[in-house]
Amino acid sequence: MVKALSGVPIRNRGGLYLLPPPSCGTWKRLKPALEELRVEPLTIEMHDAPDNLAVAKSAAQSALESDIAELLTDLEKAKTDGMRQDALSRRV
Repeated sequence: MVKALSGVPIRNRGGLYLLPPPSCGTWKRLKPALEELRVEPLTIEMHDAPDNLAVAKSAAQSALESDIAELLTDLEKAKTDGMRQDALSRRV
């Protein structure tokens, strides 16, 4: 089965294989059936896996939204309380 998925053996006696990215979707579909056969697949996803990219995107978006909300609060405060022009420009 691993050969059909173009798996590359990592050890001489089998057991660990590296799968190319196009085969990973098929592997995920086979995983539940393999687990029923008591085969325990070990997966290590690379940093550019779709799930990892989604998490990084969400974290970056949350941080940016937080910074923007903080900036808007400061701008509103500057409008009501007054703030030196150079301090306001530096903050923006």
